Amino acid sequence: MPPKNQLTPEEKEDKKLRNQILYLENKVKGAWSWGHLKTFQDLFNLYEWYLVDGYRKDELDKELTFQDIKDFLEARRQESEVAIWLRRNPPMTLKISEAILEAIGDESLPDKSLPKIANLNLATAEDSANFKTKAEEEVRTYELESCSRDKAFLYWFQKRAVKTLLYNIRELNHRADLLIAATGSGKTFIVGAILARLYESKFHEGRTLTPWPYVYVTKASVVEQTQRVLKKYFGLTENEVLVINIDQLRSQFGKRFVKEEITVEDGVESYKWVWSPHVFPIAIIWDECQALKNHWSQQSSIAQAYNDIDSEHTYQLFVSATPFVRVSEAKCFVVATRVPYTFGLNRNAPMINEHWNDFAKNIASDYGRLDTKPENYSPGAMNRLMAYMSEYIHRVKGIKTQFKPFNGIKIINFETDKGRLEYENAWEEFQKEKARLEGDESLSSSQAAFNILAQLQVFLKAAETNYDRVHKIARDMFHGVQEGFASVAAVRFKLTICKVVEILIKDYGVKRDEIALIWGGAPVANKKQKLKRSILDNAAFLEQMTATGLTFEDLDLDEVEEAEVAAWPKEYRLGNQNFKERQKEIDKFQSGKALYCIYTFRAGGVGLSLHHTDDLTKEKVRHKESGYAYEEDILLIPTRPRKVVVTPTWSAIELVQGVGRCPRLTSLSDTYQIMEFYRGTVEERQARVVGVKLHCLSKVVRNRESWEDLIIGRKGMSEEEIETKLIKGKEETGEPSNGEDETADTWTGEDEEEEEE
Repeated sequence: MPPKNQLTPEEKEDKKLRNQILYLENKVKGAWSWGHLKTFQDLFNLYEWYLVDGYRKDELDKELTFQDIKDFLEARRQESEVAIWLRRNPPMTLKISEAILEAIGDESLPDKSLPKIANLNLATAEDSANFKTKAEEEVRTYELESCSRDKAFLYWFQKRAVKTLLYNIRELNHRADLLIAATGSGKTFIVGAILARLYESKFHEGRTLTPWPYVYVTKASVVEQTQRVLKKYFGLTENEVLVINIDQLRSQFGKRFVKEEITVEDGVESYKWVWSPHVFPIAIIWDECQALKNHWSQQSSIAQAYNDIDSEHTYQLFVSATPFVRVSEAKCFVVATRVPYTFGLNRNAPMINEHWNDFAKNIASDYGRLDTKPENYSPGAMNRLMAYMSEYIHRVKGIKTQFKPFNGIKIINFETDKGRLEYENAWEEFQKEKARLEGDESLSSSQAAFNILAQLQVFLKAAETNYDRVHKIARDMFHGVQEGFASVAAVRFKLTICKVVEILIKDYGVKRDEIALIWGGAPVANKKQKLKRSILDNAAFLEQMTATGLTFEDLDLDEVEEAEVAAWPKEYRLGNQNFKERQKEIDKFQSGKALYCIYTFRAGGVGLSLHHTDDLTKEKVRHKESGYAYEEDILLIPTRPRKVVVTPTWSAIELVQGVGRCPRLTSLSDTYQIMEFYRGTVEERQARVVGVKLHCLSKVVRNRESWEDLIIGRKGMSEEEIETKLIKGKEETGEPSNGEDETADTWTGEDEEEEEE
């Protein structure tokens, strides 16, 4: 790839000035959206014009309108452009003779000079209104080949991705590519545009006998949504592009394509997945390909088996915002590309499954110079892998969304003794179980590790469903709605959802119809849990137990965890939820009928959009050529901006996917998201552990995504600086208090210098 053009010192100065104006624009718009700007005096104070000359008090106290804000920002932008022009085109100074001065009768010029600007042609307000943004210019730059099936509007960066990947397939004969794009950037539309053009050009003819030459593999929860997009915008029916979930490849249906065979070598049985010859699909789209990261899993084994097909006419597109964070997780993609690699005497031989272990070991250890293993979390190893595979990776860059996500973390204090003691007891219990398991000589190291992990999940559940935490989530959501937002919570556990729903209904009077739940439904208690609960609820039986000396241990119920979710009131509607019911809940929230939404990371990991939109409202916004909405139209849309609270998680991918549901490409407002950690607990360390994982993930994604602000901060920060920010905080977010702990430390990541392009 050709090196990027280096900016000249003058261009750097111009860029710096434009970035300052952009920062101030965002600052003003953010303050306006929060309701902090009421008068012109507020605006001038925010813009740091503390001394305002020439304005009367009644002018300064005049109430602002949104048009006033836009006019003010446009004037500042014009001023900056004029300053940039003058820097390149300085005024000419002409010396004037005594005779000329005497003739014009002007003795007032102190240095007897007259400034003159030649051909300045400053832009008028009308001209400035017609200035094209970079995104609008790119719309014309990346023109795609015509396709009668394609009815979709594509942003310029989506067009660029489509054009690049089609070139890779047709001209460079790539066997596989990796498409990395941030959550909410329209990956389904990119893939749809590619498939429409491949199908219309008959790319598949003569290459396979299957009736389904193109297969789109995604999660079960978004199969219907993907089918709808492909048919509505790209004219691709199920007979032309088969959309299935990964589980169907393992089912009876999948046996049309792939089957599991038993082989015996040296008397040992082994199982191997094999794709049917001649009827395999010519192209497979692995949507959200992080599902293939565990090379021992069935879905990964099926994908690896596709790489064993003896054909030069297969193509795979791996699609994800978070494909992998360790070298060991990249096997399916790397082998699929057939990237040249030297194996012993075989120089530049195409990659195959059998050679993967040697390749992964060398990439991770830098060919033996380091002790790093493929399964280690190592930013350096990820850098080496991505550099080696760069030809086969397309990152969707340059996404300039109209509205931004504002992410932050907050270290908070416990509010009650009950909440603090619950947390401390849960942590102490985990430590005891961990020590017991580590000292149990009857367990192998792997068995002990597995049991410790299970106990960790018990603790994490107790930490998230802690009395203080669920009450704070509910309180923040309620106050968010009172401020004019639609409140969203992203959590790990179903029990958290049940408790928050109960608090919203009982303590804040929220109606159940105003709450949308996106999950699988409350877990059901097992027989022993139901039995223990019935005993605890029966006072007479408990007295008999005490009188006879009978204990829960005698009944084999002493270690049964109480099922707190067994008996929620029916009106809470916390039962099992299928895909159709889940879609109804999503539509209810997106249409504005529900003002609260709670989802689990697992349910929200793929394809879920909860952004501020007009998709399901009668009122619609107009869009410019760039795709940006006319902001004056947004005020007429009845749906609300989103405000999100996120609970901690140890999984970097879970976190990234979880915080990408509300900030989407077509959002109609900024999105505010906050993740809260308890001070003085393991959660402070948890934040740093996830931060290391996100550092590894950022080596794959490369673009500075908004999710980085949640944990790892900006480029160039050391681990010590990150830790300082995590624990001590940097600055207040400026959010309304909402009854929050006013001593809580907050860091938004907005104080660091913007990374240069």
